[in-house]
Amino acid sequence: MSFISGGFSNQTSEIFVPDKHYPAGWNLRVTGATHYTQTVDVTRQLLKLTITDKAKEITIEITPK
Repeated sequence: MSFISGGFSNQTSEIFVPDKHYPAGWNLRVTGATHYTQTVDVTRQLLKLTITDKAKEITIEITPK
């Protein structure tokens, strides 16, 4: 997935990463951003990603382990 970041502080994207498709887990790769935080809500199977870089093209890649 690719997008242009808006740089709004405290704006978090939630990405559903189902265990059904990633039974052994997954790896995250973020390119184009240097300032971001990530958390995982295991119960809800959500990746929460906050990117604070402004007006940059960001690519997020989720791959199986």
